[in-house]
Amino acid sequence: MVAEISNAGYQWRFLAAAMGLPFIPTRVMLGTDTLAHSSAQVVQDPFSGKPIALLPACYPDVVLMHVHRCDRNGNAQIDGITIEDFELARAARRLIVTSEEIVDEEVIREQPWRTLIPYYLVDAVVAAPYGAHPTLMPGQYYFDEEHIGEWLRVSKTDEGVAAYLDRYVYGVEDFAEYLRLIGGREQMEYLRQVELLQAPPRSPRAEERA
Repeated sequence: MVAEISNAGYQWRFLAAAMGLPFIPTRVMLGTDTLAHSSAQVVQDPFSGKPIALLPACYPDVVLMHVHRCDRNGNAQIDGITIEDFELARAARRLIVTSEEIVDEEVIREQPWRTLIPYYLVDAVVAAPYGAHPTLMPGQYYFDEEHIGEWLRVSKTDEGVAAYLDRYVYGVEDFAEYLRLIGGREQMEYLRQVELLQAPPRSPRAEERA
C-alpha cells in the first residue's frame, strides 16, 4: 500500500507517537488531494465547526539517527537545527544512534542541557565518523553536492539505482571503503572547509547544468 503524507504531516505523526496519542489534529494537507491517498481523516472540529485533519501516530520499527557526539550509554547531543530528531527518537520502537564520535560521560555531563536523546531511548550506539555523508553535518562538513548530483542523475531509472547501489552499497566491504570511493580524506576535508566558509562550493559540472 502507498500512502501520501507531507513532510510536516510526518513530523506531526512522530509528535503524536512521542506523546503517546493515537492521532494529532492539524490543518496540514487540508485543501489538497494528498488526503485521497493518505491515512489521515477529516472530521469536524467540535469547537469551531470547521474541518480538521486527524493524522494517526507513526511508530517506526527501526530508526537510525546520526549525531555529533554520544557516550557509550547512548546519551546523544546534536549541534544546530534538530528538525524532527527529538520527536522521531521518542516515536521509534528501536533506535540506533550513529555518532561522529563516542565521548566520555564527563563530556556529556559538562553540558547536560544539550543532550537531546537520553540513553534510555537508545538500543545501540555506533561510532561512524562522516556518517552523515553525502548530507550535511552542521559545523563539521557540508553537503556533497557532486555526489548528490550523481544520485539524482542515475536514480531516474531502475537500472541507474541498481548501478548506484552496486557501486556504493553492495560493492564496498565497509564504510571506510565507501569513503575512499567518494574521495576519501581529501574530499571530506574540502567539505569541512566549505561548511566553515573557508572554501567556496564547486560549481556544478556542465552536464549537471544541462
